[in-house]
Amino acid sequence: MGRFFLICCMALALAGCSKRTAAPEERRIASLSTAAAVILNKLGTPPVAVDQYCAVAAPSTPVIGKGTAISVEKLLELKINTLILWSYQKNALEYLTRYGIELVAVDPCRAANFPELIEKLGALTGKREKCAGIISEYKKSFEGITSLAGTKKRVYLELYTRNRGAGDESYMGDLLRAAGAKSILKKSALTGTEYIVKQDPEVIFFVENFGSKDEIMKRSGFAAVEAVKRKAVYPVPRELLIEGASLREAVEYLRKRID
Repeated sequence: MGRFFLICCMALALAGCSKRTAAPEERRIASLSTAAAVILNKLGTPPVAVDQYCAVAAPSTPVIGKGTAISVEKLLELKINTLILWSYQKNALEYLTRYGIELVAVDPCRAANFPELIEKLGALTGKREKCAGIISEYKKSFEGITSLAGTKKRVYLELYTRNRGAGDESYMGDLLRAAGAKSILKKSALTGTEYIVKQDPEVIFFVENFGSKDEIMKRSGFAAVEAVKRKAVYPVPRELLIEGASLREAVEYLRKRID
């Protein structure tokens, strides 16, 4: 009953501001987007709370849940009035607006349009001048990275769980192409073992601490895959795969192992 009373009281307190947009200095932001959290940190306005998957928040930052399974009680307790979320999560979390929480949806970003997300968050936080410097720095890194000429090596980059790979049409696909490779998948998605074996990737990457080289190499059918024959199966630190976090470092890391 105590928790229910807390939610009701705080919801009523916030109801008065549910019809207006908070000023930048009034915003208490939670983020379900790690890419957005990266930018907020650089702007000097780190999120008040994050989801369980965020890899760039301070250890003391409160966690409000994971994915769309988040705690309304925690949001209200932390007086969150702005929630940054991925566009594909918005419908599932639209109910939060009744608690006076503004939903700011961001689209999955690519290497080329990442500055657009920086601009959006700069406007949201009132840090337009500071975001200009961040954009300039990012563009210099982006322009300094060129794709390798010639035939690109076939790569399977596994994301967090077995048979879920990064697609060519994604930020991680951009990283792979800049490093001289191309994903065997067009879009990021679950795929079948038979498909992976048939595509015969020359290099396999997986997210560090979300798999192992030994386990992947021992999978059924993988003995016939070129990457396994060459033992070209490598972990990638998670922080290198976060949109916009370490563009140059990520490409250099991948390129060194693809060559």
